[in-house]
Amino acid sequence: MDFVKKLIFGIALMALGTLGVTALLFGVLLTEPVSYNGFNGWVGSFLYWGLTGPFLLFLAAALAGLVFALWGVFEKKD
Repeated sequence: MDFVKKLIFGIALMALGTLGVTALLFGVLLTEPVSYNGFNGWVGSFLYWGLTGPFLLFLAAALAGLVFALWGVFEKKD
C-alpha cells in the first residue's frame, strides 16, 4: 500500500504545481503586453513583473509530482 501513498502524493503535488503555472500564465496573459529588454509577450511580462522565479518553482513542483507519481506506479511490488 506504500505505492498508493506515493501515487496520491505525486498526483496532489502535480495538481498544485499545474494550478500555479496555469494561474500565473492566465494572470500574465490578461495584463497589458510589455517589452522588457527586447523580450515581448508572456516572457517579457514574466520578466517585467518578476514572476520568473515563482513560475519556475511551480513548474518544478509539477514535474516533481509527475516523477513521484510515476515512481509510485512503476515501483516493484513484492
